[in-house]
Parts: sequence; C-alpha cells; structure tokens
Amino acid sequence: MNKTCARCQKVVYPIEELKCLDKTWHKTCFKCTECGMALNMKTYKGFNKLPYCEAHIPKAKATVIADTPELKRIAENTKIQSNVKYHEDFEKSKGKFTQVADDPETLRIKQNTKIISNIAYHGDLEKKAAMEKQREAAEIADVRAAAAAAAATLPPPPIQHQPLNTAAIVSSTQAAASSGSTHIYNSQQQQQQQALQQQHTQSHNHRQQTLQSQQLQQQQQNATASTMIRGAKADAKPRGRMTAYAYFVQTCREEHKKKHPDETVIFAEFSRKCAERWKTMVDKEKKRFHEMAEKDKARYEMEMQNYVPPKGTVVGRGKKRKMIKDPNAPKRSLSAFFWFCNDERNKVKAANPEYGVGDIAKELGRKWSDVEPEVKQKYELMAEKDKARYEREMTEYKTSGKIPMSAPSMQAQQAAAQKAALLAASSQQHEEHGDDDGDGDDDENQ
Repeated sequence: MNKTCARCQKVVYPIEELKCLDKTWHKTCFKCTECGMALNMKTYKGFNKLPYCEAHIPKAKATVIADTPELKRIAENTKIQSNVKYHEDFEKSKGKFTQVADDPETLRIKQNTKIISNIAYHGDLEKKAAMEKQREAAEIADVRAAAAAAAATLPPPPIQHQPLNTAAIVSSTQAAASSGSTHIYNSQQQQQQQALQQQHTQSHNHRQQTLQSQQLQQQQQNATASTMIRGAKADAKPRGRMTAYAYFVQTCREEHKKKHPDETVIFAEFSRKCAERWKTMVDKEKKRFHEMAEKDKARYEMEMQNYVPPKGTVVGRGKKRKMIKDPNAPKRSLSAFFWFCNDERNKVKAANPEYGVGDIAKELGRKWSDVEPEVKQKYELMAEKDKARYEREMTEYKTSGKIPMSAPSMQAQQAAAQKAALLAASSQQHEEHGDDDGDGDDDENQ
C-alpha cells in the first residue's frame, strides 16, 4: 500500500520520501507549521509530532501544582510502576542482538578490522617480512652476477707499461750488493710496485667507464624502440610515467590472471579490492613499487629530453586564464527578482533578525512566488528599463574603440533600444491615462 504525506495527503514515492516524527512526508512538504520555511533533518524541531523551525517552536511553560497527599501518592505509584516496567523490558531484551545501520563508514571499519585480524592470525606480516629479506638478497645477488658477467664480456684495455730502466736497476742492485746496503734496494722495489698498482687502477676505471657508456647507449636504444613501437612515428610522444599504485594494480592483475586465467574480471570490484589492500599495506611493502615508479620517472624524463614535439603542439597542461574585468565596463542589468529583493530585503531582516543569508534568500523567494501580478509587472518593467540601460551603455562602450562590435551585435543592440523606447512610451501613456481618470473623479466629487 502506498504511503501518504502527512501534510498534503498525496502519495509519497520512495525517491521523495522523508520519515520523521512517526509520519511520512514529501521532502518539499516538510516545512515549519507556523511560517512554512523549508526544513531538513538537521534544522527541524518537533512538538506534538509537528515540525517547527527554531524561531517558532512552542515553548513549554512550567505550572505550579500543590503537593497534596493524593498527588504524592499517585506520583509514588507512577514511579514504582515505571521502574517495574523498565526492569521487565530490560530482562526481556537482555542478550539480544541490537540492529545497527550499515552505513559506508561502518562497513569500511568492519572490513579493515577483518583484514587486520586475518593478517595477524595467519602471521602474514612475518611471512612477508621474511620474503622481503629473501627477495632483497636475491636481487643483490642478481645485480652482482649481472655486473660480473658484463665486466667479463668486455675486452681488457691495452695496458701501456712504462719501460723500466733495467740497466739502472742492475747497476743499483750491484752497487747495493757490493756496498751491503739493502735500504736503497727496498725503496726501489716499493716504487716499482706502486707504478704497477697505479696502472691497474687506471685500467679498472677505464673498464667501468666503458661499461657505463654501453649501459646508457642500451637504455637510449630501448627508449627509441619503445617509442617507435607505441606510436609507429619517429616524433611520437613518450609513454607517461606510472605511479607506485599503478604498478601495484598491474602486479595484482598479473598475479590474478596467472591464478585464474579463464575468469572474467569486473574492473570496478577489482579496483576497489586493490584500493583496500593498498590502504592496509605498510611502507616496507610499498617500497618495491615506489622504486619501480622512480625508475619509470627517470625513464620518462630521459625520453622527454630527446622528444621534439611537432609544430603547433602545446607541451604541458594548459591552464585557463582568469578574465580580468574592465573597471570601465558598464554594470550588468538586474532581473525583476533582484529589484524586488532590493526593496524587500531590509523588511525581512527587520522582521527576522535571527535569520542568516540563506534563510533571508529563502524567505525572499517565497514572497516573490506569492506576490501579486500587478506588483510583479512593476518590477519586470524596472528590469526592462535596466536592461535597455545596460545595452545602451554597452553599445557606447564597444563603439568607443576599446572592443570591436560585429554587425549582427550592432543590429541586436538597435532592436533592443527600439523595444526599450516603446516600453517607456507605453508606460508614460499609462501614467497619463491614470492621471486623467483621477482628475475626472475629482470633478465628479466636486
């Protein structure tokens, strides 16, 4: 059975239903019983199951009653019955489940608690910490092995040995042997060892520089190849960099595809679960994805250095420029409602000093909807005159040389000026007829 509104007694559909004060209301019918101001669940005040605003809710008044023996006896009996009833209800409801609304915040807390509880129960954090240590050790070993393999494939640079003066060494050796002084001989041996060690250091540095230059060339070639494959053009823009969260989602997708290759993935549900998992991860678990994001960022910056955009392409994100208002431009025209508000705003403020800006605007809108057609016509005429004033001043402003005006806009301005002139003439004739009628009535009275 369809529900009916407590105010207008019409059918209330679920999309416009509002339940309050043990009744069902339309959202638009939930107004103050006294002044008719629109209310919501935060601003209403209930009294006798009727909604009121803060300003018009009836105030309860205290009544003095003599404490006669009969009234004291009735009050005591009422108190005893109330306690008995309360304890009876309490005993009945003891141990029962209390229903709580499943709002999004409660569901999120419940899901996080469940995830944390499962992780703590199964010891996933300790397992992941051990796996991280193994992974880091394996990565370090792989990097060392790759560096050793790359160094082994490089040909050793030619070592330029400095020619040793063997004659001088032989002569010095003979002199040391003949003189019996071994100190000079030892110093010469040390000098020779230092020379050999210096040559070995130079060759090692040369090998490291060659390895670094080859790695850089390989990265540039890979970047060029990826650009050509993706865009099929030499001037295609490099692929944008990925964030750590994007790498995490990509990894989860690949792992899910390996485990369930035939399953169709719902993207919304999958992304929601990834987001929940990302929120519960610690910084140590996210470190791997942040490192991947940093590497991709370096790759993107290097590719962008070599990228030359084609002519007419805007590089970077464009920003909307804020239009600077000319202080000499004419003031815009006001509508009939704004002219009405200018006259009635002070009256509403005086009648309701506790109203804020929003309440005043609502009250003015309500008054405008209830105003008589004759009064509304007066403000519409004022709006037409103000519009004609704005169009006339705008025409002068544009024709002054500051802003060029096209032919269609000039024709529109002339038509608007003619229309305003006709309205002004009709209003003037109406006033003259009104004055003539008044004079005739005065003559008859005389």
